[in-house]
This record gives sequence, C-alpha cells and structure tokens, in this order.
Amino acid sequence: MQTPVASAQAGTSRAIIRPHRDFLENTMGRSDLADLADLFAAETQQWAFIGSVAMQIHGHDLNSETAKNWQPGDADVLTNENGLLSICEKPVASANPDEPAKSRGTTFKFTETLNVDVVAASRTDNRFRGLETDTVYIKSTPVLSIAALIRLKESALRFAQSNNASDAVKRGEDNLKVLNKLKELSDARTSKASPGNVQAQSETPSGSDAALLSSPTTDNLSADRPSARKGRRLNFSCFSAQKSPGSD
Repeated sequence: MQTPVASAQAGTSRAIIRPHRDFLENTMGRSDLADLADLFAAETQQWAFIGSVAMQIHGHDLNSETAKNWQPGDADVLTNENGLLSICEKPVASANPDEPAKSRGTTFKFTETLNVDVVAASRTDNRFRGLETDTVYIKSTPVLSIAALIRLKESALRFAQSNNASDAVKRGEDNLKVLNKLKELSDARTSKASPGNVQAQSETPSGSDAALLSSPTTDNLSADRPSARKGRRLNFSCFSAQKSPGSD
C-alpha cells in the first residue's frame, strides 16, 4: 500500500527527496512523521514540531537515549494562521469517492496510529518570541528550540498544578527533567564547538533546502478519518484552555 506521498509522486520521472525524510524515516524510523512533515512543507514554510515529538527529535540529535526512546502520544505541530487555514480548514478529498471533500480540523487522525494536533501561533503575544525565532532546524526538520519547549512545558505544568491535575503534573515534571537534560547536552556541545567547524543548530535552511521545503510534492492527502472533535485556534497566551500546547 502506497503512502499518501508515494501516491502523489507516482508517475513522476523523479521523486523529489526532501532533506528531512532521511532523518525522520531512516534515523528515527518514523515514516509517518516524514509524511506529515511533507504535508506541512507542501502547504506552508512556517511550521515546526513541538511537544514530545520535538523532544524526541532533539534526543536523536543530541544522542540522549531517554529522549530518543520517549513515545509521543500524538504529534503537536505549531504553524501560523495561514498554515492552519491551509492544513486544517481547507476541504480535502476523501479516500472514499462517494464522500464529499471535508476539512481535517485542527485535531485529526493522520494514520491509524498517529493523531495530530495543530496549534496556531499568535503574532500579538509578546510574552513568547514567536514561531520564526523559536524554530531551529535539525537535519532540515523544523522543531521548536529546547529553550522554547521548556518555557511551554513550564507553563503547562503551572496550569496543571493550578487545577490539581496530578497525572498531568507528573507528566509535566517528567518531561521537564528530560528537556533540562537535553539543554545540558546542547550547552555542552556549544561550549566544545570551535568556530567554523560546527553549523549552528538555529541556522535557517540553505536556499536549496528552503526550496525543497516549500516545493509541493503532495496532492490532497486523505481526509478519511473518524470525525475529529471541533478544532481549536490557540495562541501562546491560551494556557487557560482545556489543553495547553505543551501538555502532550
């Protein structure tokens, strides 16, 4: 059975290999995340993995066994308002030809085992640095920086504590332990790196990488999934919402 991306590329003379696919699919063993990254890269240049998926990606980059083996409950993705409209609200064709096109919603089932939660960043919240400045690239895969992940997780933890949500508090504390260890590893790498020898993690993609990231290779991916709950349009200030961006 072909993946959505393979189906979209069938019949072309040469498949476009996105720079993030080898890392996500082969290094991490997550072809589902590679396909999800293709979907976002085809629709918008402003997006990044956040939450536990981002923590796992940082873990592979920094060779942290604990973070590498962390099992995300779902995939949280941060994008801007335009990305949210393109990914979540634009009707896409169903795998069933008898069903009308429908929008995915901001929470949708991408594969049988991967649920996706899309969060829209707000330009008006000055307490957070924003999507562009908080995004780093690991093997051309956009993820939120470790510092930003820590800020979000601390906010989610405070929310859980204020609501006496003991399970969420425990998860938040466990996540923060892993994130703080990743920060130690990242700081150690930075201190040992000699100028000119190591590419900064926060460097934006080269022109060729940016072109690949923005060039569409997917058609409408299947929206055939169980009815998702009504989506949410969050910004970073909405930690009073029922679920905060860092609560996976």
